[in-house]
Amino acid sequence: MGGYLANRIDDLTEEVWTTFPVLGVTTGNADGGVVEEILRDFGANWYVYLSMPVLAAVIGYVTKILAIEMMFKPVEFVGRPPILGWQGIVPRRAARMASIACDTMTSKLISPGEIFERLDAERVAKEI
Repeated sequence: MGGYLANRIDDLTEEVWTTFPVLGVTTGNADGGVVEEILRDFGANWYVYLSMPVLAAVIGYVTKILAIEMMFKPVEFVGRPPILGWQGIVPRRAARMASIACDTMTSKLISPGEIFERLDAERVAKEI
């Protein structure tokens, strides 16, 4: 059975090499003709292949910067409410986010009693 599977895989591999074009190669075989053609194609179009990751990095950088800017800016709603316009996600939901942060902090990290123990009573009175 193992011999049959190995022969079938070899047949399929040969069929794929000769059927599908690889980087402009229309015919080839598994003995290295395709590799030579790929290297020839890379030599002729090296600037295209080397520019792909650079261009992808630039596009990724710009889109990430834009996404971060859109999260925080503008602070006030700009446009015609409620549909036509934009406000940063963080400023829009600041009250809800602060509420969740306080609830999490007081329930899981520190108790209100510990917070009051750490406060300087004289300084609090002076600030008020």
